[in-house]
Amino acid sequence: MAKISIVLAVYNGEKDVDKCLNSLRGQTMKDIEIICVDDGSTDNTVRVLKKHVAEDPRVKVFEQGENRKLLLAIKRGVKEATGDYIMFVDDDDWYEPNACENVAEIIDADHPDVVYFGTNLVEPEEKVKKDIRENRLRRVESTDMKFSGENTLWLDDIRYVYLWNKAVKADVAKKAYDAMPDVEMTYYSDIYACMMIHYYAKTVVSTSKKLTNYNYTNGISGQGSMTAERYDYFLRCTRIYEDGIRNFFEKESDNKNLDIFVEGYRDRMMPYIRIWRDKVQECDAVEAFESLVKYYDIEDVMPLLKHNYYRANASCKKYKRRAEKLERQLEATNKKSFLSRLIGR
Repeated sequence: MAKISIVLAVYNGEKDVDKCLNSLRGQTMKDIEIICVDDGSTDNTVRVLKKHVAEDPRVKVFEQGENRKLLLAIKRGVKEATGDYIMFVDDDDWYEPNACENVAEIIDADHPDVVYFGTNLVEPEEKVKKDIRENRLRRVESTDMKFSGENTLWLDDIRYVYLWNKAVKADVAKKAYDAMPDVEMTYYSDIYACMMIHYYAKTVVSTSKKLTNYNYTNGISGQGSMTAERYDYFLRCTRIYEDGIRNFFEKESDNKNLDIFVEGYRDRMMPYIRIWRDKVQECDAVEAFESLVKYYDIEDVMPLLKHNYYRANASCKKYKRRAEKLERQLEATNKKSFLSRLIGR
């Protein structure tokens, strides 16, 4: 069977990383290496990692020294990996015991550039609305399919959002990360990497088997609210992603994929608007809006803002208060005139 490297990037994960590593070390397939990259943790994470190193020679630890954010931590792990294929895991998630074995069987049968697999969704204990849960499940589902082509961008059955539900041929993963700039980003780093991976990947095999367990309570997906400061950082990351992909296609003189990416710009902006609407603390709404129009042109933002306002439904009153507050505080005439129309004045 092909040797598999598993890259685990971790920052202040002492609470969960032990369970994660136990699931990796307990794999039924033994020919694996576990590449742990500590991204400048300030808790006892490194001590936990080194305990596993002492117990299992397949575990290797690399320390970044300072917190350089997720993209660069994973990039370091990919660089250090020596396996034929690379898998990825977050410190608060864990693998099913036969995950690597199942992936290796697909690899040996088809030798694809990318293997996708299904995910068990671990949700918060509190009740989740049916439509929200169904949407979450759609984001992590995987089907049985095979594809080969010039590249594997824009496949309808592929979710580009996550790294942790796939195995990637090592030379494809290394080429993808080498093509990405050395930038500090956490949000959107997976999407950025997946776009690059699928640019170089020509074959994909996907299985519906659920091989990993995803903890939905952490990250932006599970956050109840965001401060203006965190929202600003989120937008900075999305801007790095937007500019990075465009610059890459331009450098490659790939006008076809550049046109497709540019065409989807407004659709990609919709979640940025919704996060401002639904997750930013109300007391930070104005400051967060200033960040939104700092990173994205106001002429692009305003029509989407209006669209989201009328779709807010249950959040309309809260959203209207935000619009009224913005109207009072924002000084730019074009912003004020739009918001006056938006709230019906």
